[in-house]
This record gives sequence, C-alpha cells and structure tokens, in this order.
Amino acid sequence: MLVEGPVETNKQEGESAQPATPSSAPSGSADSRRDAKARKNLKGSRMGGETSPFAMDNRDPNNLNPHIQILWDDIIGEPEGLRTPDGCWNCSQTCYDGTRRCCYVFLVVLLAPFVAFCNGCQFACLAFNQVWCVGPCLRCVKINYATLKKFWEACLYAMCSPVAEVCGMYFSKIHVRYQRVPDGNVVDSDGYFNV
Repeated sequence: MLVEGPVETNKQEGESAQPATPSSAPSGSADSRRDAKARKNLKGSRMGGETSPFAMDNRDPNNLNPHIQILWDDIIGEPEGLRTPDGCWNCSQTCYDGTRRCCYVFLVVLLAPFVAFCNGCQFACLAFNQVWCVGPCLRCVKINYATLKKFWEACLYAMCSPVAEVCGMYFSKIHVRYQRVPDGNVVDSDGYFNV
C-alpha cells in the first residue's frame, strides 16, 4: 500500500489517525501530552518535522516560484457555452499531466546536475568577486574619499571662512524696526513707490 503524507506508526490500516482535541482531555494529563505529541508527529514530512533537513514535501520554502502555474486547470479552461465531452476532457488532462511529468523528470534527470554545477560555479564566482574584489575596492574608495573630504574641508575653511565672516559683520549692522501700520483704508497710494 502506497501512503502519502505522515503516518502514525501505532495505528493499523483501518483505524483513524486523528488525535483527540485538547479540550477532550484534562490539561496536564498523560492523555493530553500524548495527544500533543501525536499532533506534533503528524506535522511535517515522513522523514522529520517541518524544519527537518529531510523535509522534502516543500521544495520551495521561500516561495521563489509562485508565478509558475502549470497544472491543467491553470493552462486549459473552457469558456461558458463550450464543452468538451467528458471522456475527451479526462483523456486530454491525463495526457497533459503524464507528458508534463515525464518530460520534466527526463529533463531534470538529464540536465539538472549540470545546471546545478554551473549555478554553483556562477554563485561561487559571484561570492568570490564580492568578497575578494568589490569589498576591498569599496574600502579603498572610502579611504581615499575620506582623505579628499578632509582636504576639501580645509580648502573651503581657508577660502570661504573669511568671506563668511565679512558677510556676517556686514549683515550684523542691519537693524530691523517693527512698526504697526495704521488700520483702515489708505488714501494716498502714490507715495508708496517714491523714494
């Protein structure tokens, strides 16, 4: 008998593998601890828990390929008013699924080790480049720019500081006087622009 998913080892083929709910046993009792352990064992793959390195049920844990939807229902759909006979529909679906699986397995068995080898080399070269070339180059640029920054600050301080001091002394002699403008309509507007 082929069994997919988790199997409890203490159950026979016809028995139910559903554990009791936590409310059916008193808290802290041996039954509730056993039920919690049974629920924990039912979780994850047959080889181990969800975080086990042997958990092979989920091969895309980081959800890298949600855009690849290649099941029959994702590809073929008949609009309203059109209907393929059931026998032809089921035969077509079976042919599609079988061909898709066989072709994928054939390509994976034939090419996946070589592609994995190439990808491993590519990412190893990328990591090597980042660690041994780009990182030291960025450090070198930062050190040189820090020296350039100090030089530029000294030049600006030597050239711009006296000008800023003179401008500060000049503008410090300006006095601002606040005066309240009388309320009401101003009759003579011609004198505003006369100096």
